[in-house]
Amino acid sequence: MEASQAPAVNIKACIFDVDGTLLDTESLSDLAILRALRLPPGVKELTQNQIPWELKSHILGLPSYGGVGGGSGWSPVVLRFFKEVGGWDGRRGGREYTASKLWGDWEMQMNELLEECRVCRGAAMLVNELEAREMPLGIATSSGGEGWSIKMQKHANLFDKFTVIVTGDDPSILHGKPAPDMYLSASDRLGVRPEECLVFEDSKAGCASAISAGCHVVAVPDRRCDKTDFWEMGCEEVLGSLEEFKGEKWGLDVDIRRMVGERKRRSRRG
Repeated sequence: MEASQAPAVNIKACIFDVDGTLLDTESLSDLAILRALRLPPGVKELTQNQIPWELKSHILGLPSYGGVGGGSGWSPVVLRFFKEVGGWDGRRGGREYTASKLWGDWEMQMNELLEECRVCRGAAMLVNELEAREMPLGIATSSGGEGWSIKMQKHANLFDKFTVIVTGDDPSILHGKPAPDMYLSASDRLGVRPEECLVFEDSKAGCASAISAGCHVVAVPDRRCDKTDFWEMGCEEVLGSLEEFKGEKWGLDVDIRRMVGERKRRSRRG
């Protein structure tokens, strides 16, 4: 890289979110929520077998009721939505269906579905390339408990590349995303300043967490999101997938976009 092209930042570590960034779990999470809720027919029609985007866009990246941040997580938001928009009375078997009960039922359903989860496009390639260049790698995820253990076991070849992992049930984390705690902790454990970290996130809550911690952020949002929102909140790159990542801007000798293109050309020739 020529001096005139020198990057404005000095990246010394990379930190990744997991759900929706490294692992394609969001559709599985939606299904687990609907299975847990067991909504009555009139309300169920509202979902069309998936979480409506007007709800999904508000819960992406939030911790569950049982994670860091307690009741400020997604489960109370889900219950409120189906009560206010769907007209659900919020009861099951004559009793109120609580946010903590929803979280517990969701976790049970999700743990079964996690056997089907796949790695997001470009994620393994990017992690492997960064590790090959001895870039310190960390994780900051709202996941925790048995669900996290299942993900770790199923995708051990991916997660064994990370030297620091901060999870949603870490007792040292007082506030979950969008508070900065998780990324401040991850950068500290990696031994670098937040401003020396490049973060990969898919949700607004996660991006807000990393930005407020002082990190540089590459957003990889759901295709239904308005990318303008991520630029306006301070993300420095917004990608359709990790397959589009080029590290030159960050002083990283990694070009996933080129590698994907070369692989496709070889495939066509073959």
